Amino acid sequence: MGCAALSVLACCVLQLTVGARHTTGQVMLSSSTAAVSERDCSCVCTLRRPSLEQCMLDRAPPSPKPLPAPGSKCRCQCEVTGFNPCETELRLEKLRRRSTDIDKVQGISVMLRQALENADIRRLSSNTNRVSTHLKTLEQALRSSQTAEKVFLKKLQSSLTQNAMLYHNYSEAMRSLSRELYKLNAHLRSLQATQGRHTGDQNLCNITLEQDRGAKVKEQAGAGKEHSSPSLSPSPALNHTTTSSRSEETRQTDRQGELSNTVCEDGCSGSLSAVSPPLRRSVFGRSGEGAWFSDPLSQDSPLYVAPLLFGSTLLEFRDMDVLARGEPLSPPHTLPASYSGSGHTVYNSSFYYLKAFTRTLIRYSLVQRCLCAWSELSELPSPSHGHGWQGHNEVTLGADEGGLWVAYPSLLEGELLLRRLDSEELLPRRGEGGEKAAWSTGLGRHRYGLCFLVCGVLYVLERGAESEGVVFHAFDSHTGSHTSPALPFPARPATTLLTQLSYNPRDRLLYGWDDGALLTYSLEFTC
Repeated sequence: MGCAALSVLACCVLQLTVGARHTTGQVMLSSSTAAVSERDCSCVCTLRRPSLEQCMLDRAPPSPKPLPAPGSKCRCQCEVTGFNPCETELRLEKLRRRSTDIDKVQGISVMLRQALENADIRRLSSNTNRVSTHLKTLEQALRSSQTAEKVFLKKLQSSLTQNAMLYHNYSEAMRSLSRELYKLNAHLRSLQATQGRHTGDQNLCNITLEQDRGAKVKEQAGAGKEHSSPSLSPSPALNHTTTSSRSEETRQTDRQGELSNTVCEDGCSGSLSAVSPPLRRSVFGRSGEGAWFSDPLSQDSPLYVAPLLFGSTLLEFRDMDVLARGEPLSPPHTLPASYSGSGHTVYNSSFYYLKAFTRTLIRYSLVQRCLCAWSELSELPSPSHGHGWQGHNEVTLGADEGGLWVAYPSLLEGELLLRRLDSEELLPRRGEGGEKAAWSTGLGRHRYGLCFLVCGVLYVLERGAESEGVVFHAFDSHTGSHTSPALPFPARPATTLLTQLSYNPRDRLLYGWDDGALLTYSLEFTC
């Protein structure tokens, strides 16, 4: 009997050692079934999962109840240690209780997020309204200012248009008045010449009548019928001298009228027949290139010097003695834009030149010391393709008895063009028929060099032969024809460089700049 009890106790201990474990597949925790058989004794211990109510009531883990095998005489006893099957249920219950708090917190967070979003939207809406208000105010201000500016611009445009029309009408009226004055001047000179001829004829008739009377008196005295003294009458020599002096005075008056008249070209000395050797007047500094001028319409006859082929300063001298001493008047003329070349000229108290690296002609007033007019030579080639005197002297300006002229190469074929300019506005003058006073000389750019104008005739020196050459081409603007005069030009040293030839109709001299030496050439004409 004692052995049987020991066997049953060993079986229970083994069963509890193996124990029941909680499985994931069942809700209950079941112990592993271990059957210990010793003779007829066997026991099975099963632990079932308690409900939540039992766990809440008992507060203690239930003990497993042994189930003896049928027909067994053993007494089984099960005991579980270190395991609480109610622990899981209690934890689940705690989690369920806390889920309500989590839902509340989640709801509160949602509400807070919505409140923040609504606040940002309201702030953004208010700022947007402010910006839109400012934009509307700015737009209204811009519209009002734009309207006022448009009104001002319209008024200004209308005023400028009216002034332009008035200026145009004034210019046209002055031009027509000038033409009428020129015609009247020519008519008066013709009347003076006619009156001179009538006076000479009348004197000749008086001389003839007196001679006839003297012959009759002599015949009567020889016949002894009556005695009479010879009448006092001017001799033919005296009458001839008087007529010659009157014609000389008329010629001088006509010459003064020509110099004051910028259009009429009557009374010129004639065609150029010879160029005398140059007279060295002075030497200016060490500049080998430059030009010097004298205004043909000025009574004081000041001298002007442009000492370089590129510069922006024009020097003025009172006379030749002051120029020889190198004491120009102060301050010098500072031009509004730089010049290039040596084809400038001074005429009617203005300095005319080509603006450097452009196609623009500029008129600078020597009295007012300011820019007065400018014009564009659209036919002139681009300044980057210069073919003139060392690439500088593309344009030659000159003044003669007829006014202001300009000679320059054409854009397409490089043919030398001659144009007559208005000295005030630098625009092409128009003839009596309304056409522009412009001519094509028919001379290629590769042939001509320096040139000058006398009495409306353009005289051209051969290119590259200024040291010893001829005036090989002459273009007459009156007839539109050209000739080859082959006039010898005075020879110079081959080491010098002639950069200027400019005609002065008052002195009837040709001004030249030869390697810093200021020269004058006397001209001879044939009627």
